[in-house]
Amino acid sequence: MNQQPSTLYAKLLGETASITWKELEPFFAKGALLWVDPGSGFDRRGRGGGG
Repeated sequence: MNQQPSTLYAKLLGETASITWKELEPFFAKGALLWVDPGSGFDRRGRGGGG
């Protein structure tokens, strides 16, 4: 990864938002959703854990 953490954080903020289930449901039905395990180390501040 070539980006500084603050640059990556700003990029992630610009590409993410809260969404309702009603908005997600069509994507779920198509199998086009990604799920991130809460224990994976990826948190709401856009930082990944581990190496």
